[in-house]
Amino acid sequence: CASSQQSKLCLSESNPAVAALNRIGGTSSMTEMGEPMELKDTPLKTTLVSKLHTHHDRFFLHKGIGVLCLSNYAWRFGRLILTGSMGFERGDPWTLVTILLHAFLSVSALIFRVPVTRRKSVPIMWKEAQLHSICFSLRSCSAMLLLWAGLHQWRGVAVLAAHFAADEATRRYGQGIGTMRDMPWPPGYSKEFIDRVNFFYSTSQLLAIIGCLALAMDEAYLILLPVQIAAFLFTLVRKNIVSALTWHVVYGSTLMCGYVYLAIIIPIDPAWQLFLIGITAAVIPMR
Repeated sequence: CASSQQSKLCLSESNPAVAALNRIGGTSSMTEMGEPMELKDTPLKTTLVSKLHTHHDRFFLHKGIGVLCLSNYAWRFGRLILTGSMGFERGDPWTLVTILLHAFLSVSALIFRVPVTRRKSVPIMWKEAQLHSICFSLRSCSAMLLLWAGLHQWRGVAVLAAHFAADEATRRYGQGIGTMRDMPWPPGYSKEFIDRVNFFYSTSQLLAIIGCLALAMDEAYLILLPVQIAAFLFTLVRKNIVSALTWHVVYGSTLMCGYVYLAIIIPIDPAWQLFLIGITAAVIPMR
């Protein structure tokens, strides 16, 4: 070990503990010929699970329920496509389990600490949106629960309570802008295009209220999907798993599921169809 650099390398090789640390990742500080080798750090592979895992949910309670709910969405929608019904029935114990599972998923999100101030550059979760997501998820779940128990006449009270709670969340944590109407978009989209999409979002939210008040459990469950998917997408954007554009595409697609369902499943008299088309055609240009 003539040089000082080689002296350090020889010293490290003579110490078994140091030599073992130097060989982590399959690298060594010396070649077989005794010549110095450049030490390289072996990068750890970042998996999807490691990105989503946080110390707030160390026992995977929220994530485990989330996986069950996503699986239930897939099963219920698959059943809808094959049979024309999601299989929700009054008094059915599995229907009750489904309702409670989705309700607990939204409420359990409170274990996560989210910023109070909204970021205007990317769509990620903040306090007002978190509470709105819980309120509107419970709106659908409570409507389904009342239908399950045969107390459908009380759905109006549940829907009003959910919106009063959402208004209180806005009063306490609001940023002075709309939660969905002012959702950030990536660069390159015109204001006219964004306004049209926001109009679609607003119209869908109004139809969601009507659906929870007047329609059956299948429709209330369909309304629940965009609410919970939006919250999940906020997390995926924050973890850099999906982009802001993907957030809008997936959220908008789940909203479109409701319109497709209305067009295919629920029969509407042709006269009413023409009336609704005329009203829509008149309102959109005014917007």
